Amino acid sequence: MAFSLRIGIRTTDSKRCLVLVVLVMLLTVLACLPPSVEGNFPVGKFRRCNNNKGICVSREQCLNGQINTVGHMQIEPRLLNDDDIDECDVYGMQCCNLPSTNVPADSDEEEQEEEEKEKKGGTVTTTTTEEPDDPDWSRQCGQRTDVTERADQDGETNRFEFPWSVALFSKAQFFGKVRKEFLCGGTLIDDYLVLTAARCVNQKDRNTLVVQLGRWDLDAGKESRMQEIAVEELIIHRGYVLSSHRHNVALLVLANGAQLGRAANRVCLPDHSVQFGPDTLCYVVGWSNSPSPNTSNRQLKLRSMVAPVQECTATIRRSTGAWDFRLLSENICTTYLDDTVPCERAPGSGFVCESPTLPGQYFLVGIASYAVRQCHKYRAHDVFVHVPDYIEWVDGHVVNQSRQTSFYRPDPISFD
Repeated sequence: MAFSLRIGIRTTDSKRCLVLVVLVMLLTVLACLPPSVEGNFPVGKFRRCNNNKGICVSREQCLNGQINTVGHMQIEPRLLNDDDIDECDVYGMQCCNLPSTNVPADSDEEEQEEEEKEKKGGTVTTTTTEEPDDPDWSRQCGQRTDVTERADQDGETNRFEFPWSVALFSKAQFFGKVRKEFLCGGTLIDDYLVLTAARCVNQKDRNTLVVQLGRWDLDAGKESRMQEIAVEELIIHRGYVLSSHRHNVALLVLANGAQLGRAANRVCLPDHSVQFGPDTLCYVVGWSNSPSPNTSNRQLKLRSMVAPVQECTATIRRSTGAWDFRLLSENICTTYLDDTVPCERAPGSGFVCESPTLPGQYFLVGIASYAVRQCHKYRAHDVFVHVPDYIEWVDGHVVNQSRQTSFYRPDPISFD
C-alpha cells in the first residue's frame, strides 16, 4: 500500500514538472517573437493614438510629426508647459504618426536609377522642359535668380531665387525602400563644398547623407533642375561643443561637383573687410523642421536684420529662464521685420545680406545655429554663427581640398 502511494505521488510530481516545462517553453517562445512592427518601427510596447495612426513617444523621438527614424535632434533641449500635453496625457510625451510605408508607384525605378548612379559616382539630375540656361548668365558668386512663381504663403521665395540654398537629407532603407529624412539646410560655396551647422552632421555616417540643390518644395516629388549629390567627407570644427553650440560649423565635401547655373550657384563669403550697415536688409532662407499642418514645406525668405546683442540676450533669458545666459562672441542674432513670422528655419540655413557696394550680389553672413522660440510659443531671437569669424577656417580647408578660395569671392580670379 505504501509502495503504491509512493508511485502515485511520483506520478503526480512528474505531471507537474512536465506542465512547468511546457509553460517555460511557451514563455520562451513568446519572448523570442518579434514585437508588432509597422513601418519598420516596433509598436507593440507603445500606446496607440490618433485613431490608431500613431503612438505615444517622448518628444525627442518625434520629428516633423513622424517617428524619428534617423536619430536627428534626439538630444535637443525642450521647453514644455501644460499646453504641450495632448491625448497621450503624459508630460513630455506626444502622439506621433508612424513612418509611412507608402511609396509612389514609379519611385522604385527612380530609386534604382539613383542608386546605380551613386555607385558609379554620378550626380542625379532630373530632366526639365524649361528653357535652357541663359547663355549670358553671369557665373559670379552670390547672384540671385529671379523667376516669377505663384506664392501660396507669405515669405515664399521664387523658384531658384536663392540658388545656393541646399537641403541636407539622411537616407535609410526600410523593407527595401529608400526613405529620406530632411535634416538641415546648407549653403553652396563651391561646386564641391557646402557650409552648414556642425550639429547637423555630428556623429552622422557620411554614407547616409545626400544634399539636394535646386529644391523649392520639399513635399513635392522630383523637381525641375534638382540635383542630388552624395556627401564624400565631413569636416566638423574641432572646437565644436554640442551643449553650448560653440563653433557650430561644418563643411560637407561632395562626391561630385554641382552643375552650376541659374538653379544652382554658390554664395559669396565675407571677410571682416566687408561691412554691412545696421539698416542692411537681409534674408533668412530655408525650410522648416516643423512645417505647419496642411502647408507645403516650401523654401521661405524671412526679411531680417542683425539684432543688438543686449536685446538678443534679454529675449533668450526671458524665454528660457536661464538668467546667466551669454551670447557667444562668434554668434549673432536676427530680428525679423514682418509682423507675422513663421517657424524658425532648420539649423544650417543661411542668413544672407546684399553687398553694400555690389547691388544684386549676396554674402552669407550667418548660419542658423539654434532657436528657443519654438515657432510662436516664445518671443526670442534666433541665433546664427557669424560667418566672417570663420573665413580663415573655411579658407584653410578649401585649400586642403585643392580648391580655390577665390571661387566664393566677388570677381573670382579664375574658374573652370
